[in-house]
Amino acid sequence: MKPAEHSSIRRRQGSSTPKSPLLGGGVPKEVIEKREKLWRRIYEYQGMDKESILSSIATHMEFSLFSSRNTAVDGDIFQAVALTVRDRLIEMANDTEDIVIASRCKRVHYLSLEYLMGNALKNDLTCLRLMDTVRDALEDIGYDLNEILELERNPGLGTGGLGRLSGAFLDSMATLNYPATGYGIRYVYGSFAQRIENGVQVEYPDNWLEKGNPWELPRYDRSYVVKLGGTVQSFHDHEGRWHYHWEPETNVDPTYSFLPRFPATDADT
Repeated sequence: MKPAEHSSIRRRQGSSTPKSPLLGGGVPKEVIEKREKLWRRIYEYQGMDKESILSSIATHMEFSLFSSRNTAVDGDIFQAVALTVRDRLIEMANDTEDIVIASRCKRVHYLSLEYLMGNALKNDLTCLRLMDTVRDALEDIGYDLNEILELERNPGLGTGGLGRLSGAFLDSMATLNYPATGYGIRYVYGSFAQRIENGVQVEYPDNWLEKGNPWELPRYDRSYVVKLGGTVQSFHDHEGRWHYHWEPETNVDPTYSFLPRFPATDADT
């Protein structure tokens, strides 16, 4: 059945648009037409109904987590639910990117040393209006959504007011449909845990990535050198104009990761 013949099928807005500029660059027309067969296979959004959600969870349990009825652990169901939600966020992020490229509009690039975003699963389920659907789906297979939400670690990307302010800016820009990207640092130990021992507060490193982060998508094909420290050399040319040249002390080549957030804004670390 073709998409247009069934009103309940939700059609893609951006990624289904043919002749993306990324497919050009001297590629023969007949090859581009053949490649369109790939993109037509993602012509519809993944379903938001209970059965579609359950199918996605089951698929991720086996194929993303290599988990079965004999090997599954408590954390696997959280990972599978998070990946199920992430799939739907990626669809929106891809469509947003295609629409922004086609419209040639200006973008916002927001840089911050800290982000205090809070737990993603509860936020995204609420924004996607999937909270009740996912709750019902999990009850059908013997899980409690409230218990699963408690399994998510708070991302250690910041602790103070700067991190909360940055998170609020991203949420605001997303709400206003601004094409915005937040850039920050993917701290391994961006926060700390506290305990009271013998009446004294003791701080411990909080390894929030100990069991991985299902939301992030590492992009090993993208690398951006970050230059730190060093000195600035000044000189003037033959016309007497001053010029300045930065000689960094250290070059860092970090791994780029993409974290999709609802509805159209993304956070890159």
